[in-house]
Amino acid sequence: KLSVTLSKIKTISITILGSNRPGNYKISSFSSVFNALFAAGGPSNNGSFREIELLRNNKLVKKIDMYRFLLEGDQSDNLGLKDNDVIRIPVYKTRVEIQGQVKRPGIFEVLPGETISKVLEYASGFTDTAYKASIKVFQRGDKDREVRDVLASEFNRFQPKAGDVYVVSKTLNKFQNRVTVSGAVFRPDVYEITPNLRLADLIRKADGLKQDAYTDRGLIIRYQEDLTKSIISFDVKKALIADSANNLLLQKEDEVVISSVHDLKDVFKVTIQGEVRMPGEYDYLAKLTLKDLILQAGGFTDAAFQSVEIARLLKRDSLAMNDERSSVLINVTVNRDNIGDASNNILLRPFDVITVRRLAGYKPPVSVIISGQIQYPGPYSLSNSNERVSDLLKRAGGFAPEAYPEGAYLKRYKSVEEKSMAIETAKKLQKNVKDSSNSVTTDILRDFDKIPLDLVEIKDHPGSNADIFLKETDELFIPKFDAQVKVSGEVLLSTQVPFNSKNSFKDYINSAGGFTSYALRSKAYVVYANGRASATGHFLLFKSYPKIQPGSEVIIPKKREKKGTSIAEVAGFATVILSLVSTYVLLKK
Repeated sequence: KLSVTLSKIKTISITILGSNRPGNYKISSFSSVFNALFAAGGPSNNGSFREIELLRNNKLVKKIDMYRFLLEGDQSDNLGLKDNDVIRIPVYKTRVEIQGQVKRPGIFEVLPGETISKVLEYASGFTDTAYKASIKVFQRGDKDREVRDVLASEFNRFQPKAGDVYVVSKTLNKFQNRVTVSGAVFRPDVYEITPNLRLADLIRKADGLKQDAYTDRGLIIRYQEDLTKSIISFDVKKALIADSANNLLLQKEDEVVISSVHDLKDVFKVTIQGEVRMPGEYDYLAKLTLKDLILQAGGFTDAAFQSVEIARLLKRDSLAMNDERSSVLINVTVNRDNIGDASNNILLRPFDVITVRRLAGYKPPVSVIISGQIQYPGPYSLSNSNERVSDLLKRAGGFAPEAYPEGAYLKRYKSVEEKSMAIETAKKLQKNVKDSSNSVTTDILRDFDKIPLDLVEIKDHPGSNADIFLKETDELFIPKFDAQVKVSGEVLLSTQVPFNSKNSFKDYINSAGGFTSYALRSKAYVVYANGRASATGHFLLFKSYPKIQPGSEVIIPKKREKKGTSIAEVAGFATVILSLVSTYVLLKK
């Protein structure tokens, strides 16, 4: 065995002209033309790919066509290099562009003698949707551009010119041999039109007519020469007879329509509402009974009453002055415990509206919640519709030792209708009142209303106006005694200070550093622990500040910003006054 190792490979020097990085290169003696072109970045923007010259000892050794390698992988032009070889890339002579429905649209270089067929080969041929009958060619003439349509038969003869642009169009969404059948046939679809294809043949291709086919009349929608549509009617039954005059000869793009008898009828509905599990509209079927409809609607709810009302469409031949009826009302008594009972076997008619009444006084138990400083907090079911706060306090065992009854309040959650009204009110407020604060809008949009309670009054005088009636989802809260007073708003330092019965309103303001320069003192107010608010009173030049209680919050609002008069406005006023004075002086003269 013989092992040969090359430890030092000879380096050769070559020169490359016309590339992206022209110059002298020192490369391995084993390198080829393509290795050198890769190192030099390939031909420049104006360089030729088709006529690259390999010069050795000032003689042309080979003209290299890189398309053979790039398109076919042919390396027959990939010659080895020698010391002092020169690779010269000349500028291109003829380039064309091909666009549209080809697999590789782009710019290609063509050599003398090559045709459009060769350009299509460089572009990898047509796509599946290409229009192959002709190619549109845009050429540069002596003065203006020209357009030519080159037919497929000319592809092997047409010689490209420098700057040509070839556009391959897309095939039209149009058929040469199509007819369509739709409607009451077993296989509505698109079919090939064959020579002498008639209606009977097409219906057989579609596996025949359905049982619900309307056989008295069918339609053929046909395009005229000006592409307007026309309708040709035929008797479907007679069209199935081979020699019949109704067995018409079809043309391309004909649309055959055979209707179903169900398509020619109104769709009738009945409606059931009230105490059924799935109220709504249902299809009317022949011999539909009340029992059938109730079963479709999931049966009666637990609140259903045995009296059912049927509102029936009133049909008139003419209108009378005194006839104000809008429907016929039928009251029936059903056996709600046995839907299959014969009494429920009442025939319905189209457009009937069935109403299942609710049992009188049927109302599921509702609950309220009491929380905070109470003996037995939690949910409680209302015993009757007239239960009050005092009744709930008794059931909950009274106050806990740390309770603060003066701070108690009731959360009353809004219904869907009340929420909708609140949203509309907030929108109007934001639109009409420019100074509406976010806090006001937030209060309006809350899910609940906070109702202040005077539990001392309620406990001493149960049943009074202060002892309000409870509603479903109400939440009664009794807070813990909080001997703090909060001061906020336009004061120097928002803070909390201990409650002192000897302190006045101003003492609490002073404990927060006093008013700021923006404070609106006349509108100062207090929010008590139960949510009730009290504002500053005024009598002549005297002010009466609200009383402070434990857990209160003193709020000082901000003055409204005043917009000063600008220099331009002052100048405008002065000009008007000066004009008036001048007019007066002239009149006096």
